[in-house]
Amino acid sequence: MAIKLDNIKVTHITDSFKSGVENIYGNLISALAASRSDKSLESSIRRLASPRWLDRTYTSLKRLPYSRFTCVKAPDNEVYLAGKTDDIVVEIHGNNYNIGPYHVFISTNSIIDKQVTPIHLIPGYDPQTKNRHLHHLATYGDYAPSSPLLYEPRWCWASIGPSYYGALHDVDIVDMFRLLYLFLIRLNFSSPLCTQWINEAMHHGELL
Repeated sequence: MAIKLDNIKVTHITDSFKSGVENIYGNLISALAASRSDKSLESSIRRLASPRWLDRTYTSLKRLPYSRFTCVKAPDNEVYLAGKTDDIVVEIHGNNYNIGPYHVFISTNSIIDKQVTPIHLIPGYDPQTKNRHLHHLATYGDYAPSSPLLYEPRWCWASIGPSYYGALHDVDIVDMFRLLYLFLIRLNFSSPLCTQWINEAMHHGELL
């Protein structure tokens, strides 16, 4: 039976992403070893940082609905693990729209410090928009910064929040990207943070 190569999903994980992940684990191990505060967590992270488990992490990432993972530095020197999703399909007013990929940016410092910021979810159809998602927007002062990674993110985490905190505690990078993808596709129109996003998504999206 012939295999159509264009139907095979390929996810690219760059060397910079792998270095970013390994640097996170290295920084956490050093901090925990110095403080001697949580030996069980230190042991767990050492296991995650082993070559065998790193390979498992990268294999698991390739199973997620993302096409590429890399690592980028923002103009303010904040370093982000970055993932480009597959096309996002959302239901708006009873119709399905393909709004294309999103770019998911998780600050490496946020993982090390176990904080939910800075994290950016940036729509590929308009990276400069402040209206990023029904439950996520960005703000800035009088002038737009040179990079959307310099915007101030605002969130309505809803049910995803506790799960994401759990992934942070476990330093489960795969689950962080998985949960942020779920955040993108789960819309609660009764609890919007950014209603302006609806019109933008319908305008840029493809009606299916």
